[in-house]
Amino acid sequence: HDGSSAVDRANSQFNRQLHVLNTCDEDEISLKLAECFKGVEYKFFSGMQSLVEERSRLQAAIPPGMKSYQAYQEYPREVARLQELEPLISGGCTAVVAVVCGNKLYVANVGDSRA
Repeated sequence: HDGSSAVDRANSQFNRQLHVLNTCDEDEISLKLAECFKGVEYKFFSGMQSLVEERSRLQAAIPPGMKSYQAYQEYPREVARLQELEPLISGGCTAVVAVVCGNKLYVANVGDSRA
């Protein structure tokens, strides 16, 4: 999943948003955790939009059904760029976040990980 890149982006986003948490109010912690997950998801996908659009344009330039070798021979720049884009687009990760506040532990997860 190219997890390390996605984890780095998610980690910095969580740290920024949870750092401002200055209360042990259960409702506020739950709300802040939900906001963090939504913010990470938004940042992750909005950062990929231009890459996905570029991939679509490049794929459209290559005739449907063309064999890979033939595409590489006739469209070498497009194929090379598609190969560069693939790892940038296919990344993802799961997350488990734990917050200790007072004498309570709050745990949240997203993706196929389970807390």
